[in-house]
Amino acid sequence: MKKAILIVAFLSIVAFAAFGGGQGEEAGPETKTLRVAVPTFPNAIDASIAAERNAQNVAWQMFDSLVFQNENGEIEPSLAKDWEVSDDGREYTFYLREDVEFHNGEPFNAEAVAYSWERGTRPELEWSDRWARADGVEVIDEYTVRITTEEPDALLLGIMAQHWNMVPPEYTEEVGDETFGEKPVGTGPFEFVEWVTEDRIVMEANENYWREGLPRVDEVVFVPIPEASTRMAAIQTGEVDIVNRLSF
Repeated sequence: MKKAILIVAFLSIVAFAAFGGGQGEEAGPETKTLRVAVPTFPNAIDASIAAERNAQNVAWQMFDSLVFQNENGEIEPSLAKDWEVSDDGREYTFYLREDVEFHNGEPFNAEAVAYSWERGTRPELEWSDRWARADGVEVIDEYTVRITTEEPDALLLGIMAQHWNMVPPEYTEEVGDETFGEKPVGTGPFEFVEWVTEDRIVMEANENYWREGLPRVDEVVFVPIPEASTRMAAIQTGEVDIVNRLSF
């Protein structure tokens, strides 16, 4: 139950930042900035490397997976617009959106899915066991992939929604995992701008985001504030718009 509550809280933060729900700060005549306090200093902001839930909260603003898990725990289409499951429950055929690009202009397609899975299963990556629940990823055509599992796995789609962040093959290979963890590129509602260690992580709205009309703020700034009392003061004074893990 505790884990489920944490997941719902995580999804709520993602929805708030990406889809609106607050006014945020007017940083300029037409700029809406949402300021979010996080209680830890992220080790990385690549969702495949981020070692802790708050780092994941930050990272997932820049990424999408093939599917999305809503606040009720239901699986919805995301980068995959539809999918089919074989009668034996071991093959998933995903039909991908054809109108999506990564933030750097690389196309999102079946090759990107296969690459993301191959990278994600590397043992040195933080969440490799989540990616390894799939036995293989086969490219059928440019926008179709088949994902197989050794046995039927009722949890696969939920784990995919939480951990399978799609990454651009060319950029990821060019910069390597360490740099990618510091300057990630995804397909998500926000794009990386800067990371000033122990001070702030800044993202700007992805103007070409595939979900029409989203995101609803122009900028998100994550501010690490380790002390719960300081986070409480920050929300009370209007220094930030969202806080979590408060002690009462």
